[in-house]
Amino acid sequence: MKKKLIFIIPLIIFVVLAVVFVSDIIDIWPQLTSGSEEALVDALEGLGWRGAIILLLIQAALVLVVFIPSEFVQIASGMTYGIWRGALINISGILLGATIIYILVNLFKVSADVENSAAYDTISAMKKKSYSPAKLTLVLFLLPAIPYGMICYFASAQDLKYWRYAIVCIIGNLPSVLIDSLLGKAFTTIISRYMGWLFVGILAFTIIMLIIINKINTRRTNKLLYGEPNPTFAKVMECRKAHRPDETTYRLLYNLVAKHYRRRNNVKIYNEETKDIKEPCLYLSAHPSWPDFLYTMLAVYPKIPNIVVNNYYFYKPLLRRYFLKMGNIPKKMFTTDSRALKDMLNVARSGGSLMMMPEGRLSIYGTNLPMPLGLEKLIQKLDMNVVTIIPHGAYLTSGKWVRSRRKGRVDVETRLTIRKEELQNLSLDQIKDKIERDLAFDDFEWAKEHKVEFKGKSLCKGVENILYRCPYCDSKYTIRGIRNRIECTHCGSVVNMNKQYEFTDPPHEDIHNIRDWYHWQQRVELENISNINYTLATEVVVKTYAKNGRGLVKAGEGVCVLSHLGLKYQGTFEGKLVEEMMPIDEIPTLLFGCNEDFELYHNGTFYFFIPKVNKLQCVEWALVSELLHNEHTEKEV
Repeated sequence: MKKKLIFIIPLIIFVVLAVVFVSDIIDIWPQLTSGSEEALVDALEGLGWRGAIILLLIQAALVLVVFIPSEFVQIASGMTYGIWRGALINISGILLGATIIYILVNLFKVSADVENSAAYDTISAMKKKSYSPAKLTLVLFLLPAIPYGMICYFASAQDLKYWRYAIVCIIGNLPSVLIDSLLGKAFTTIISRYMGWLFVGILAFTIIMLIIINKINTRRTNKLLYGEPNPTFAKVMECRKAHRPDETTYRLLYNLVAKHYRRRNNVKIYNEETKDIKEPCLYLSAHPSWPDFLYTMLAVYPKIPNIVVNNYYFYKPLLRRYFLKMGNIPKKMFTTDSRALKDMLNVARSGGSLMMMPEGRLSIYGTNLPMPLGLEKLIQKLDMNVVTIIPHGAYLTSGKWVRSRRKGRVDVETRLTIRKEELQNLSLDQIKDKIERDLAFDDFEWAKEHKVEFKGKSLCKGVENILYRCPYCDSKYTIRGIRNRIECTHCGSVVNMNKQYEFTDPPHEDIHNIRDWYHWQQRVELENISNINYTLATEVVVKTYAKNGRGLVKAGEGVCVLSHLGLKYQGTFEGKLVEEMMPIDEIPTLLFGCNEDFELYHNGTFYFFIPKVNKLQCVEWALVSELLHNEHTEKEV
């Protein structure tokens, strides 16, 4: 007990000093946050001896905050009090902060979320060296870009006695503190004569050294983590492990974005059947619109599941940053992905929840799409409660082809489809039937049944991205959505649509809405592919993932041909002449972006095909590929 009281003394000292000097800290706060060393130095000199104590307290606080750098304060300390006194003040402050962290970790069992930090990979890599805790901590202090506080939290949780921990903190921080104090002193000595050159020199030297140190550190870390100094982004993603979502990031997204969409799209949540479930769940959602993952957040909160996301979006750096913090799991669509499967199983075994949209693509025509093969086996392996989610009306508000805002209503309905206890007693076919039944939806029938109207200046804008044939003249790519009508530029026919997405003057007796029109296109193409020699062909530019993970890069140009044999690409790819044949039985469908591209994975490589002429044909390629695949797989069965 006496030992614990002795340890608490530094914490008490920090709190007492912070209270005593709170008014001085408030006075100096504008200069501290201004980013100007000169302004801070002037303020400190005006405080006299109190300035040294305030700097000590600020330095201790920066260590506790973990993620805020303290170089600015250290340089100002050197400018104000000289090299040695400035260094002594900073070291004392760092030691006080480190001591408080040691107390928090060992006495009060407080821990920082080190695993979700950007420096976690570096710490993990160094741990593999099998250093002793003291040596490992010292090496971490000497590495750049890792905050002092994070290292202190990490070291405090290791098997280190306090006196050894304190010595390591002093030795590890002394070089950087002395350098910053020296910079501060040098700055005040020659500032009046060489201000311009000094600024340029220090800036250039700092940038060059940071680049060199960062490259050396990155290469060493990569060598430890991935076995090579310059791994591709694909290799990095292959080696990463799924972790629990960062609750702060998730809640921020929920409060700022999901709630905004709730108001904007008039979202109503019906989750009475599932909201009180305490056990981990597998949430399976229909995918009629872009904001569906926000609707699922609204439906399952405060549960925070790991979300399975299209691998494509991890190649968008801004999205990737948040996806990784949220513990999202990248999945390569419509191809075997053992890495994603392993991540999902690890989350389930660790007691986490999962959320995925099993259709793997946005609904094209407002109803559910076929479920992927093997989904029922995955559900059985995960061994969790299965909750299904359907955002009714979402397609008519923000569907795949929608290009303008419209107001209406979205009803998010959740169901407890399978209890965990039932899973082992159900056959795979029974699991499949239950999932398909509870994920079935039809937004056109829902809007008609509930008399929901949708308002917008142009309800038909963008519909040509999925409706490419005219029912009157059978011409292709001549359809245009204008305001609340659909026109054909070839024959001049016009189809008007009301606020419930129903045609007021249907072109055929069996075409009453966009869904029916798309199904008519399917029937036409089904008849076309009855000819064994049927083909589609187009010149394309092909892109693939950048090796550095920053989007897509052009890989070549060539010609794509779709036939009963499959998809053939002939042209250049990454500097070589290639002829790739992707068998039709391996293409359940081609993913496509409206008026943009069609895409697929083949032998682990991602192909992003952009037609050189008339990008409206992308939907036709997707539709025909699916029909060809279904025909050939049904024949095999």
